[in-house]
Amino acid sequence: MRVLTHMRVRLVAAAILVALAAMPAYTQVTVFTAALNGANERPTPTGSPATGSATVTLDEALNTLLVNETFSGLIGGVATGAHIHCCAPATGTAGVAVDFGPNGFPLGSTSGFYSHLFDLLNPISYSAGFLASQGGSVVTARNTVVAGMRAGNTYANIHDAQFPAGEIRGQLVATPEPETMGLLALGLVGLAGMLARRRQA
Repeated sequence: MRVLTHMRVRLVAAAILVALAAMPAYTQVTVFTAALNGANERPTPTGSPATGSATVTLDEALNTLLVNETFSGLIGGVATGAHIHCCAPATGTAGVAVDFGPNGFPLGSTSGFYSHLFDLLNPISYSAGFLASQGGSVVTARNTVVAGMRAGNTYANIHDAQFPAGEIRGQLVATPEPETMGLLALGLVGLAGMLARRRQA
């Protein structure tokens, strides 16, 4: 019975290792989240009490970006623009990459909810300036945005008349982060190995 249990543990450990070896460097679908607030604005925090949250689902196989965003309490007037900016870390600023405005964002409101599925191979998904900076190539624009998101160098921002550079902002972060998944997998392998050693004792 002990031998049989030991073999089962070894089989589980082997299966985990095979699965890890077969996994690509990253999954095709990644969820990014951001908490939007005035303290995150750069180069100068706005001090705004407004808040927001964004969940952005990137599907690299389908070349889509599903954006769900809520915001409330803008004090600088109604929203005049909302975007994903690329590419800059949380301490920096970057130009508009993905433009929510032409795609149904509730401009003219101080609070609201937004949901839109972007086609990353459609030029209308990007600001004209960003597309031009990518040589006019929608494929290059897509690749730049995806690389920026994976590097943690994109952020969501909501603009209004008092804060034309943005009243609230949040850096998009992958959840869970790839490193977390790797640690979890290593932990499972380690657990399987520990159980095997206990069975041998």
